[in-house]
Amino acid sequence: MASKEAKFCSYCSSVVKSDDQFCQNCGASLELDIEKAASAATIQPTSIATPYSTTATTTYQVTPTTKTDPGIMSIISFVAGVISFFMQFMVGPLGIPVSLIAIIIGFIGVFKEKRRGLAIGGIILGFVGIAIWVLLFLLVWKSIFWFT
Repeated sequence: MASKEAKFCSYCSSVVKSDDQFCQNCGASLELDIEKAASAATIQPTSIATPYSTTATTTYQVTPTTKTDPGIMSIISFVAGVISFFMQFMVGPLGIPVSLIAIIIGFIGVFKEKRRGLAIGGIILGFVGIAIWVLLFLLVWKSIFWFT
């Protein structure tokens, strides 16, 4: 038996018709993604025979095989944000370049990748790291020049 191909939305993995332009479930555009979605999942036939019948009943099982992007820019941004957060307390202003790296790579990850949670966390930690450095700098500056 030949296997039939099913078309799936690349965003929500729901079954779509080949002539649809938008997904009925999530509303995503299918014009450019229909070929990618067709290769993402296939319907595999499986035969089931009952003990007292001479014919086999064929059922179809859907097995989506979509590959997910690990979100490397988001991961780098989050790790840099965590490192910069702790560097502010240990080495002071040397953590600012790491904070800027976390912020810049985080914004790249937000706009280029589907998984954005870690990128947003990296951006927040980068800004928090810079804010901590500014507060520590102002406290030290105030304590040094308090009596002058």
